Amino acid sequence: MEQDNRQLVVSCTNRATLEQAWFNEARTRKPQTFKADAAGVVDPTDGGRRCDFCNWQQLTAEDTWGRVERPHAVTGSNLFKYGEPAHGLVLFKHHDPLAFNRDQLYDFMAVSDGWFAAAAAAHGGGGGGALHPFFIWNCGPRAGASQFHGHGQLMLTSVPVPAQARLDQQAALHAAAHSTPHNQPVGSAAAATAATAAAATANGGVCYYRDLIRAHAAVGLARKVVVPRPQQPRATANGDGAAATANGCGSSYTENGSSSTSNGAAAAAAATADHEHDVAWVLAHLAPQKDMEVIVIAGGSSSSPGSSSGGLSSPAFVAALHASLRALIDGLGVQTFNCGVMNVPLQPPLQPEQTLQPPAAAAAAVGGLQGAAGGGGDDEDGWLGLPPLPRSLASGGGDGAVGAAGGSCWRPMMARLVSRGKWAAPASDFGCLEVVGHASIGHTDPFVLIRAVDSQLAAAGVAAAGGPAGA
Repeated sequence: MEQDNRQLVVSCTNRATLEQAWFNEARTRKPQTFKADAAGVVDPTDGGRRCDFCNWQQLTAEDTWGRVERPHAVTGSNLFKYGEPAHGLVLFKHHDPLAFNRDQLYDFMAVSDGWFAAAAAAHGGGGGGALHPFFIWNCGPRAGASQFHGHGQLMLTSVPVPAQARLDQQAALHAAAHSTPHNQPVGSAAAATAATAAAATANGGVCYYRDLIRAHAAVGLARKVVVPRPQQPRATANGDGAAATANGCGSSYTENGSSSTSNGAAAAAAATADHEHDVAWVLAHLAPQKDMEVIVIAGGSSSSPGSSSGGLSSPAFVAALHASLRALIDGLGVQTFNCGVMNVPLQPPLQPEQTLQPPAAAAAAVGGLQGAAGGGGDDEDGWLGLPPLPRSLASGGGDGAVGAAGGSCWRPMMARLVSRGKWAAPASDFGCLEVVGHASIGHTDPFVLIRAVDSQLAAAGVAAAGGPAGA
């Protein structure tokens, strides 16, 4: 080091959640006495020949309701459970955990959607009010995986995991803090949670997720991903209360051929760009929990009548998640990662034949981002196309009405994915700062990260706004 050791340290804090990260480029040159194994990614299963998950039909367990299966992925029951009342597995059908394309990822997420729907029906919570889905994907031993084969975990719990509970509380407190007159206290967290919808509506649509996206867009770290919605109908429930995608592997769920035929609703949905296109937002997180954190936001639920929700198989969500993961793996050399999804809605699974449209068709169908990708939001958001503010704020009226997309009570899915570094790195990336201090060190410039995402979106032909040639 030079004698005049002056270093630039950038600290970023999310004031709503108190997440904090420090960036210091000099730390990337910190000497290490622990040496990494030069072999890189090592498969202990001899290329899958000794892999339990490659032989999933014989060596993995079924849930009591059977399996949910698609061409590239299948579910099973977790033999070593910690989620209650239901804890399952989702497996890629191919072995290599880092080699997955967009269609394979789509199936991975679609069967997860189906598993959550079947598990909720089996445990009497099909309405979603009392059961809480949580999607977990640990890739590689440093990320917590016990098997080489690509897989995730599916939890349906009677109480939300702490991170989900904190997120709900922080979103409620954010809305309440910006909706309460200056001479009135915000009150307890429980009171804020109970009053979220009313408080947010009174303030004209204050929403944590909107503000998170807009804060990142303001500094050039947000992208809007647009994919045409598939035209195939969703599956409807069979006589057992759920539909699934079984194909002769002992499952108790079969496709019954019935489908939604609401032509009036379909025509109404086709009337606007927001309904014709599925949308997701990608953020290179300014306050990452670990290095290279990307947040993907999509879908959501609302108290507004007529609102719709997109699940894990939302086409834009899958496209954005795939581009983000390939950016980490292919663009930035990540070999092991964590991915978790919160605010997952419970909904009917998709039909077996429903797949993502090819990337070229997705790009061509948009026909200009300022038309399809830019529509649907309030004027201040422009190309972001976020759920609109309530009419009371947008027009100056006092009726307190909520916008069609439920901007005041928007609760979208939120995926958080982080790098856990190289497969064989001997030094832990979790120390006292992370475990006790609940802060982190960001080694990668988030602007480098978002450029890697841009490259993946462009290579896949996915329509996106906010990039170098965006808004």
